[in-house]
Amino acid sequence: MTISPLPNRSIKLASTLQDVSPASRRHPGPPSSRRVAVMCPNGVSHLVAQWACWMSGSAAVPLLTMGRQTEEQLEHCINDAGCDVVVATDAQVDRVRNITLLQYERN
Repeated sequence: MTISPLPNRSIKLASTLQDVSPASRRHPGPPSSRRVAVMCPNGVSHLVAQWACWMSGSAAVPLLTMGRQTEEQLEHCINDAGCDVVVATDAQVDRVRNITLLQYERN
């Protein structure tokens, strides 16, 4: 694969991240307050997700994909970081499918 498809894939994902309903976001305010958990292995998918986060003005929170974290540990990491969205590859999606993103009350 050449590097040329990376920006296009990142732009598409960034657009999707920007379309996430503001009502579902934990952090009211500008998109820069949004945190996105990235569960992609080192490689192209991680680059696409990282760039997409930056392009959308979000902060990327990288999660290990090769570890032995339990679902409970992943849930803790995601919620402790205050992530609104999880980006995962097909190989990782089952590990995060049942994680509940805690909802914080807004004042």
